Amino acid sequence: MFRYLHLEFRGLGTMEQFFYYDLEGNIPTWFSSILLFLCAERAWQVASAARASGDRWHRHWRWLSLIFAYLSLDELVQLHEQVVVPLRESLSLGGVLRFAWVVAAVPLVVVFAIAYLRFLMAQPLWTRVAFIVSGVIYVGAAAGMEMVGALVVTAFGFQSLPYAAVSGVEEGAEMLGVVLFLGALTQARARLQGSTPATTPSVPPWSTRP
Repeated sequence: MFRYLHLEFRGLGTMEQFFYYDLEGNIPTWFSSILLFLCAERAWQVASAARASGDRWHRHWRWLSLIFAYLSLDELVQLHEQVVVPLRESLSLGGVLRFAWVVAAVPLVVVFAIAYLRFLMAQPLWTRVAFIVSGVIYVGAAAGMEMVGALVVTAFGFQSLPYAAVSGVEEGAEMLGVVLFLGALTQARARLQGSTPATTPSVPPWSTRP
């Protein structure tokens, strides 16, 4: 919106650099990165609680934490953008696959879904539903809306209002998916911490009753 209203502030240039979601190193980028890192931190706590309670899936929780830590880093420095041009040129991609990183990302998502299927089915119903809904929203926005954005860019260009609208929907839906997942992780942590067996404090020998 700042781009099309041409709002100028002396000494600051345009507000676009601070708030436009399709740029790097600005407020939306930091916000998304922090959200993803909170998910990583929360999943690590869940993994620790799961291990303490004897939950067999504690390693899955740990790996989930590492995956979200990577996603947080990727959101901050745009690692996936580095493969766009090499993939597009080597595979002669265009149109819906103009942003060629989705070609590598979609198979990885499928592998992740298969690897975590049993883990997902072992979770309580509410956690399972929350994970599925948040995952569909996040992946649908990140990959699905990215492909829609590729078509819009081909038709109207990067500087167009339609592309700005698609980017806004994409980033907003990604944030929504992460927030929902963070809530599900918080519930999972509370559940597992509540099931952690209480440890019996050791009694020093001099305090034993005669």
